[in-house]
Amino acid sequence: MGRLSGKVALITGTAGGQGRAAALAFAREGAKVVGCDMKAEAAEKTVELVRAEGGEMTSMAPVDLSDERQATDWVNQAAEVYGGVDVLYNNAALGRIGPLMGMSTDAWHFTLRHELDVIFFVTRAAWPHLVARGGGSIINTGSIIGGRGSDMPMAAHGTGKAGVIGLTRHLALEGGPSGIRANCISPGLIATEMFEQLMKDPNDNLHKQIRTSPLGRVGLAEDVAPLAVFLASDESSYITGANIPVDGGQTLGIGMSFGEAPQFADAAPAISEAGGEEWAIDTPDGALRITASIGFASFPLGGQGTGSAALRLHWEQAVNWVDMVLYKAKAEGRNRGVGINGVEAPDADTLAAILQDFDAACLHGQVRLNVLVGPA
Repeated sequence: MGRLSGKVALITGTAGGQGRAAALAFAREGAKVVGCDMKAEAAEKTVELVRAEGGEMTSMAPVDLSDERQATDWVNQAAEVYGGVDVLYNNAALGRIGPLMGMSTDAWHFTLRHELDVIFFVTRAAWPHLVARGGGSIINTGSIIGGRGSDMPMAAHGTGKAGVIGLTRHLALEGGPSGIRANCISPGLIATEMFEQLMKDPNDNLHKQIRTSPLGRVGLAEDVAPLAVFLASDESSYITGANIPVDGGQTLGIGMSFGEAPQFADAAPAISEAGGEEWAIDTPDGALRITASIGFASFPLGGQGTGSAALRLHWEQAVNWVDMVLYKAKAEGRNRGVGINGVEAPDADTLAAILQDFDAACLHGQVRLNVLVGPA
């Protein structure tokens, strides 16, 4: 008997990262896992991995949880197929980071929609199913940035995650009489798919963040999953309303630095023209072609997607990344510039207008995003 035997567990964002690690961990403990994601192919790969280990999992993808109807349908279909819901792990999120003055209203709303609304829609849909089971466990994914500041511009993301932490406490208060527990996991720096690429840049802020952990390493998705299993299990039956950091001690000493600064044998080479990987994304209005590079590290846009929803995800990631490149470049006084469709933006001051033009054009025909990175 596993620790989650007989439990039906809904996990959002199972195409990779913490969602995939959780799906594998939950299934190993006997849970019947139902996942969802925007990335259908990667989500199905998670199902294959779970089943290869003898676990039970199904996935629905693509599902846009920021759409109330899609979020509700996913929960209700899962409950109908499996006869109820015992655990809800709100793992999925997608936000924008960048300087406040350069952030559009759309970007602000995008972040709150994909970090708060997605939890509200799914949790509200799952609530009556949890009540019908006599209670259950809700696990939300927050972030340490939801309760602290940062030297990187994260106003929208920090606000969204602070909202998740606050919502968790209110869910615990409202759910207690019905046997529903609600807790929040707030990860620190956790390795992602693009992590290795970013680490190739000796100037990237990630190196500084790693040194803020007394443990001196980056967290992995597998560091988070065991806590989620515990909170989903009956072992945590007297724990509710908690916000638990999984950050390697990053929040213990804000401003402190542990270990030596990383050494790099080779400096980033000067780049005379934009390069990197080119992605063609099929949309109802034609193919979107994006080329992106930063120094010698290419920004992974995530591969091909179809339809406007998938396109918007790729677009938001690209703009978020360009925003951060320019913010950091301005702070460091580095000679970095951006060219979009032949229009140059040598600093962050002219970025907003150009990105608005790109935003309007990205759904119509072919658009190329070239990021030029000059030497220090």
